[in-house]
Amino acid sequence: MTSSNNIVPPAPANLYRAPRVRREVLSPFVLSSASQTHGPAEGRLPTFLGFLTAVYLVSVATLSSAVLEASWIPQVVGVVLGVCWLVVGLFIKGQEIRWVWPISLYLLFAVWAVTGLFVTAELTFFTMLITTLAKVAGVTWICLQCVQTRRDVLFCYFLLGFASLIVLYQGIDAIVHSIEFAGEKGAKDVRAGTTLLANANDLGEFGVITLVGVTACVMGYKNTFVRVVSLGFGVAALYIIAASGSRTAMLGTVTFATALYFFHFRNAGAASAGRRVLLVFLSLFLVAASAYFVAKLPFFYRLQEVFSSRENLEKEPRVEYFFRAIESTAQHPVFGLGLGGFAMARLGVGAGGKGHYSHSTVSETLSCTGIPGFLLYYGAQFAFFRILQRTRRLPLPKPDKTMVNIIMAHFWVYLFFSTVVSMDSHRLAWPLVGGLLGYVWSLNKRYAAASPSYATA
Repeated sequence: MTSSNNIVPPAPANLYRAPRVRREVLSPFVLSSASQTHGPAEGRLPTFLGFLTAVYLVSVATLSSAVLEASWIPQVVGVVLGVCWLVVGLFIKGQEIRWVWPISLYLLFAVWAVTGLFVTAELTFFTMLITTLAKVAGVTWICLQCVQTRRDVLFCYFLLGFASLIVLYQGIDAIVHSIEFAGEKGAKDVRAGTTLLANANDLGEFGVITLVGVTACVMGYKNTFVRVVSLGFGVAALYIIAASGSRTAMLGTVTFATALYFFHFRNAGAASAGRRVLLVFLSLFLVAASAYFVAKLPFFYRLQEVFSSRENLEKEPRVEYFFRAIESTAQHPVFGLGLGGFAMARLGVGAGGKGHYSHSTVSETLSCTGIPGFLLYYGAQFAFFRILQRTRRLPLPKPDKTMVNIIMAHFWVYLFFSTVVSMDSHRLAWPLVGGLLGYVWSLNKRYAAASPSYATA
């Protein structure tokens, strides 16, 4: 046996234990300083250029379709935005010039559209349309350069929500009149249009875009007051959608709810079974609620009429116009008829006997810019989807992950719109897409280095 006197007491740990080396464990969301140099870190407020982009978008939403005396204001704001980017962004801050495939292809589409000079039947009308397209493409590229952070995107959405109150207040008489007389089949001509957004379809589309922005603000801001105010904007957006009677807006609302469920809520809360069940239940309720909202709209009968029978669907002007556009494309596959050529060739005729555009970006790009124009335009849409797919696979912080998912849902709303509305030179849609892609570009620059699988995706 060993004597107790031979037992050596253990040495104090603080004397003989090797000093512990504190090893810094990097979070997957924290990159090296080299990666962090790409764009500013997100602050509590939007950047200066992000703020100006939001102001520009609001001016477009409220004044582009207004009286002629005020329609020049958005153009001036756009010029100011471009100058500020050159001075502040490019020369003072030395920002890198951004290029992304969706916007590059859209710019190429605008360049290709110039070939309509060779085939147009009315030069004056064509010149007006190509000038508008050039302005939209140019300011879209500027917005791509200006928006950098999630706060920039949120502020753009928030101000568009505020613009919905302006539209609602300015056109309250027409909107209330529409709601009061809706529900009867003979009352479809009272669908609301306002001085700011004279066309009922434009009004409804603006309501859906506002609804997307409201959702982003409610999910993106932490401040309770800002969330409550955003919900107020949401009420205004729903009222605008209801009064517009736009079938495009009705289906766009359901499209957004479904896409938000599929790309965000479907996989949310995966770490907790209880949380996952709750979120799936709430998101499915969101989709069902959006469908119920549409079904209860005063002009829902307009949607029912179209899909009530195959005969009614075939009589729908958009369907007839689509097949006429296909026939025209077969005859003019390269250059098409030139911008506005569908209407000038009277392939569509409105109620007043005037030429009517085709009511679809698909048929409009095919018939007016030929197959090359169609491929460039929808190539930009495909590239938009692909860059969002790749960005969603990056190791993003949760707030950025949520925002990218909302932008993906926003993309599907735009894609749906393009099937039933001519969006190729939309003054609000494309500049907003440019801003969203500016933010996505910044995310890729900051986080791609932390994702080894990204390069091989």
